[in-house]
Amino acid sequence: MSFRATKGIMGIGTLIIFIATILVAAVAAAVLISTSNVLQQRSLLVGQEARKAITDAVEVVSILSASDTTTETFNNFEILVRLSPGSDPLQMRKFNIQYISTNFDQAAELLYSENETTMQLGEINATENATAYDLDDDGIVDYALLFINAFGSNEGLGFWLSDIGNWSDLINLGEDLASAGTTNVTLNVHETAITYDGLYYGYVRLVGETDTDDAVAAAVNVTVSDIPDECDFDLLPPEEYYCYKIMNGNDDYVLNSGERFKLLYKLSADNEAELGQDIMFIFTTEKGRISEARIRTPDVVTATKAKLWPLG
Repeated sequence: MSFRATKGIMGIGTLIIFIATILVAAVAAAVLISTSNVLQQRSLLVGQEARKAITDAVEVVSILSASDTTTETFNNFEILVRLSPGSDPLQMRKFNIQYISTNFDQAAELLYSENETTMQLGEINATENATAYDLDDDGIVDYALLFINAFGSNEGLGFWLSDIGNWSDLINLGEDLASAGTTNVTLNVHETAITYDGLYYGYVRLVGETDTDDAVAAAVNVTVSDIPDECDFDLLPPEEYYCYKIMNGNDDYVLNSGERFKLLYKLSADNEAELGQDIMFIFTTEKGRISEARIRTPDVVTATKAKLWPLG
């Protein structure tokens, strides 16, 4: 049979079949490309999350604690940390500490000043209540009052806590205000915790001169807040919170490469660590690896501060 004798299939039907074949192939190619793109994106995300879970963590440089030679107990832990090699920056507001011992365990979150409540108080005397905000979160506004000669000849400042129906522990103003009408008395009370029975309800600061007998004049800057400005053991609520001091770096709540933070953590008096006790600190980031430090307190107290980590 010669080439000229052959015949091809022609017509509209053939054209339709040809076009349909091209469309099916195009659709199949688009599906394959779309699927491969989705799989690639998911694999990248999985890889990134897996890398974070493996690398994002802190490295504990050292752990110190205050030691009491009388009670032979340990408290006020200072934990120096930095980023682990290869770790991305860590958001400290989503960084938690867990303390575990043989008789107590507690998770702690960062005590920081975002969305804090702050107010200025006017004159404070011994007869009229000076309104403060709701210190104990019971829906009732609390108030302050001056207690004459509460500390010898010095006056004390107390806050009425409506939730417990009692006055807070009195704060020593360090001055005798009985002669303030004739001689101006300077008050300089640094940030002090408002406490009752070991619980923390806020912080107060008094700076300025008063010229009113047995009263803190309205000219004195009296500030009450629910979050301290400084990271200090005297201002740190025990067990449920920690704070940090920046050893080198900037104050943006982010632990970056090359920075070192000293975390402060405090126990209540009932839960202080004892001699020869096994303790563990667990550090948890938002999505990263869990880090831990296992330590053991010394068998004897020889100094006011004990080195607990690194071991040996």
